[in-house]
Amino acid sequence: MDFLNDIGRKITETAKTVTKKSENLVEITKINLSIGNEEDKIKRFFTEIGSELYKNFLDGESYGEYFDEKCLSIREIENNITALREKQLSIRGHKSCTECNVVIDDDVKYCPNCGVRASSFEND
Repeated sequence: MDFLNDIGRKITETAKTVTKKSENLVEITKINLSIGNEEDKIKRFFTEIGSELYKNFLDGESYGEYFDEKCLSIREIENNITALREKQLSIRGHKSCTECNVVIDDDVKYCPNCGVRASSFEND
Protein backbone atom coordinates (compact mmCIF):
# COMPACT_ATOMS: atom_id res chain seq x y z
CA MET A 1 0.00 0.00 0.00
CA ASP A 2 2.94 2.31 0.69
CA PHE A 3 3.88 1.85 -2.95
CA LEU A 4 0.52 3.23 -4.11
CA ASN A 5 0.74 6.10 -1.61
CA ASP A 6 4.22 6.96 -2.92
CA ILE A 7 2.94 6.97 -6.51
CA GLY A 8 -0.01 9.15 -5.49
CA ARG A 9 2.31 11.59 -3.70
CA LYS A 10 4.67 11.75 -6.69
CA ILE A 11 1.79 12.38 -9.07
CA THR A 12 0.48 15.14 -6.80
CA GLU A 13 3.94 16.73 -6.50
CA THR A 14 4.45 16.51 -10.26
CA ALA A 15 1.05 18.08 -10.89
CA LYS A 16 1.88 20.92 -8.48
CA THR A 17 5.24 21.46 -10.18
CA VAL A 18 3.66 21.51 -13.64
CA THR A 19 0.96 23.91 -12.43
CA LYS A 20 3.56 26.23 -10.87
CA LYS A 21 5.68 26.19 -14.05
CA SER A 22 2.59 26.91 -16.16
CA GLU A 23 1.65 29.80 -13.90
CA ASN A 24 5.20 31.13 -14.14
CA LEU A 25 5.14 30.82 -17.92
CA VAL A 26 1.85 32.72 -18.11
CA GLU A 27 3.22 35.43 -15.81
CA ILE A 28 6.44 35.72 -17.85
CA THR A 29 4.37 36.01 -21.05
CA LYS A 30 2.27 38.79 -19.49
CA ILE A 31 5.42 40.61 -18.38
CA ASN A 32 6.94 40.27 -21.87
CA LEU A 33 3.77 41.72 -23.40
CA SER A 34 3.89 44.63 -20.95
CA ILE A 35 7.55 45.25 -21.75
CA GLY A 36 6.73 45.19 -25.49
CA ASN A 37 3.89 47.68 -24.97
CA GLU A 38 6.15 50.02 -23.02
CA GLU A 39 8.87 49.76 -25.69
CA ASP A 40 6.27 50.57 -28.37
CA LYS A 41 5.32 53.70 -26.41
CA ILE A 42 8.97 54.78 -26.42
CA LYS A 43 9.21 54.18 -30.18
CA ARG A 44 6.10 56.31 -30.73
CA PHE A 45 7.61 59.12 -28.66
CA PHE A 46 10.87 58.88 -30.63
CA THR A 47 8.87 59.07 -33.85
CA GLU A 48 6.92 62.09 -32.59
CA ILE A 49 10.13 63.83 -31.52
CA GLY A 50 11.73 63.13 -34.89
CA SER A 51 8.65 64.29 -36.80
CA GLU A 52 8.50 67.51 -34.81
CA LEU A 53 12.22 68.11 -35.31
CA TYR A 54 11.82 67.58 -39.06
CA LYS A 55 8.82 69.93 -39.27
CA ASN A 56 10.83 72.59 -37.45
CA PHE A 57 13.77 71.98 -39.80
CA LEU A 58 11.48 72.60 -42.78
CA ASP A 59 10.46 75.87 -41.09
CA GLY A 60 14.12 76.94 -40.96
CA GLU A 61 15.17 75.64 -37.54
CA SER A 62 18.65 74.14 -37.20
CA TYR A 63 19.66 71.46 -34.71
CA GLY A 64 23.30 71.12 -35.62
CA GLU A 65 25.12 69.51 -38.48
CA TYR A 66 24.24 65.89 -37.60
CA PHE A 67 20.47 66.45 -37.43
CA ASP A 68 20.45 68.87 -40.36
CA GLU A 69 22.16 66.24 -42.52
CA LYS A 70 19.57 63.64 -41.49
CA CYS A 71 16.76 66.08 -42.29
CA LEU A 72 18.27 66.82 -45.70
CA SER A 73 18.42 63.07 -46.33
CA ILE A 74 14.74 62.76 -45.44
CA ARG A 75 13.88 65.60 -47.81
CA GLU A 76 15.87 63.91 -50.59
CA ILE A 77 14.02 60.63 -49.99
CA GLU A 78 10.68 62.47 -50.05
CA ASN A 79 11.67 64.02 -53.40
CA ASN A 80 12.57 60.57 -54.74
CA ILE A 81 9.18 59.22 -53.63
CA THR A 82 7.42 62.15 -55.33
CA ALA A 83 9.34 61.50 -58.57
CA LEU A 84 8.48 57.80 -58.44
CA ARG A 85 4.81 58.56 -57.86
CA GLU A 86 4.81 60.99 -60.78
CA LYS A 87 6.39 58.34 -63.00
CA GLN A 88 3.79 55.83 -61.85
CA LEU A 89 0.98 58.28 -62.67
CA SER A 90 2.48 58.97 -66.09
CA ILE A 91 2.62 55.27 -66.91
CA ARG A 92 -1.05 54.99 -65.98
CA GLY A 93 -1.95 58.00 -68.18
CA HIS A 94 -2.64 60.33 -65.25
CA LYS A 95 -1.22 63.45 -63.67
CA SER A 96 -1.78 65.25 -60.39
CA CYS A 97 -2.66 68.84 -59.64
CA THR A 98 0.15 70.62 -57.81
CA GLU A 99 -2.41 72.77 -56.02
CA CYS A 100 -4.73 70.13 -54.53
CA ASN A 101 -3.05 66.80 -55.48
CA VAL A 102 -6.16 65.40 -57.20
CA VAL A 103 -5.23 62.72 -59.74
CA ILE A 104 -6.76 63.27 -63.17
CA ASP A 105 -6.37 61.98 -66.74
CA ASP A 106 -3.51 63.38 -68.85
CA ASP A 107 -5.88 65.03 -71.37
CA VAL A 108 -7.71 67.21 -68.79
CA LYS A 109 -6.97 70.95 -69.19
CA TYR A 110 -8.24 72.20 -65.81
CA CYS A 111 -8.38 70.56 -62.43
CA PRO A 112 -12.00 69.61 -61.73
CA ASN A 113 -11.39 70.07 -58.01
CA CYS A 114 -9.72 73.48 -57.76
CA GLY A 115 -9.79 74.87 -61.33
CA VAL A 116 -6.02 75.29 -61.80
CA ARG A 117 -4.83 75.25 -65.43
CA ALA A 118 -3.18 72.08 -66.67
CA SER A 119 0.13 73.90 -67.23
CA SER A 120 0.75 73.72 -63.50
CA PHE A 121 0.02 69.99 -63.28
CA GLU A 122 2.72 67.44 -62.63
CA ASN A 123 3.58 65.24 -65.63
CA ASP A 124 2.53 67.93 -68.12
